[in-house]
Amino acid sequence: MKRLADDSADLVLMDPPYGCTTNQWDDASDDFCAAWLAEVLRVAKPTAAIVSFCGYRLFFSLATRPEFKHRW
Repeated sequence: MKRLADDSADLVLMDPPYGCTTNQWDDASDDFCAAWLAEVLRVAKPTAAIVSFCGYRLFFSLATRPEFKHRW
């Protein structure tokens, strides 16, 4: 995502790590999530849809982040 321009995506479709295994690539720590979420928010247009596949643990983590609080 680092090569994408700011505010360039109408849709961001993600399948991030779930953090449910001990594999090194399955990192769902707060630091890792904060890093990729910052990139998602940077490339997404203000009216973009952000869609994510995730397990229930990650869903709760994403749903309670202030960055994803819905703004009317």
